[in-house]
Amino acid sequence: MSKSSCSSDTEDKPVFVHCIVSCEGANGKNEPNKDMNQFVVIEDSEKEPTISETFGSLPGEERRHTTCAVVGSSLYVFGGIDVERSRYSINDVLLSSLYSIDTRGLCPSWTECPPSKYARSEACAAVLDNKIYVMGGFYFDGPWGEVYNPNLKEWLPLKSPRDTDAFDVVHAWVIPDERGVEQLFVYLCRFDDLFFYDSENGNWIIYDDNFGYWDGHSAFTDGIIYFWEEERNHVRAYDLKNLEWYYDPVQGLEDLERLGDEDEGVFPPYEYHEDIPHCYLLAVGKGRLCLLWGEFRLASGGLLMHYTKFSIYEFINAKLDRSLGAHDICHKVFRIDGYLLQNCLPLETARFATEGEEEYVDCEDISLEEFSRRGA
Repeated sequence: MSKSSCSSDTEDKPVFVHCIVSCEGANGKNEPNKDMNQFVVIEDSEKEPTISETFGSLPGEERRHTTCAVVGSSLYVFGGIDVERSRYSINDVLLSSLYSIDTRGLCPSWTECPPSKYARSEACAAVLDNKIYVMGGFYFDGPWGEVYNPNLKEWLPLKSPRDTDAFDVVHAWVIPDERGVEQLFVYLCRFDDLFFYDSENGNWIIYDDNFGYWDGHSAFTDGIIYFWEEERNHVRAYDLKNLEWYYDPVQGLEDLERLGDEDEGVFPPYEYHEDIPHCYLLAVGKGRLCLLWGEFRLASGGLLMHYTKFSIYEFINAKLDRSLGAHDICHKVFRIDGYLLQNCLPLETARFATEGEEEYVDCEDISLEEFSRRGA
């Protein structure tokens, strides 16, 4: 097991990260021109992952709790909360704006797209048939969800699978069926049902009415939905074909809570989860998952971004039950100028920037041993 090197036989997907940088700077210095929104990409190489800056800050308002999606080579950032306005009022703080950037352009820059009629924050997004499905989150009026068509540049309403309140935490995955046709699956955290969307008729259909109550970030790969169980530092798994949960959490991760010194491990302590977003669980390749979370350290300055990656395999345990295990586990710590992660998602493109145009963030890659030695 490697603590700092993350290598695999196949190339994993890059991971997009949206983080917030304070106007005062990480060290408390007054830097009024500092970008408020920073966008970086973690790309795996043959040796180990690197972190690189590919494009600059969003124009317009300082915003948090945005929603991000990738269509082809274009990245979209929608909605969120107007931070400046929220300091003085609780009214009109939600945003409906939409921005995009072509990440393969020679000089990528943000473009303002048609905004939605309805403002919302902390929504879930999924991409199906090159359309962006924005669902749930916090909103005051309007439909439960909307669908944005980048080709037609228009928004259409999307009805809810259930009658819901104004705030709805949604998990969504685009999953191919046996014919290879992609389908949109969603789970609403306050209900037991797992739904899929009949896009031809515009209806939601119950796939499993006993899916259960699960929270935390989730990911899908190789026919299995995974949930990060925050309070227990467990990864739970659901077999989509057989409509059943694996009885035990994914094995092999329980011994990794304390690598390095006695205070630091490769999993986020639960007390760090006081502000959303929490720990992200991402599918970065076939049977490959990663956990990614940020930890702000005022004394040392900046955000420590933890990146724990592992592979999944199936085995039969002593009770003759099907179980899942983790192997090829590795951990990486990045130090970046910022204090809060906003969005993390895997990218379908093998390379996110035009070749020869990459620029690197002013950051420092350090191993877990070095991180522990410095006392962070």
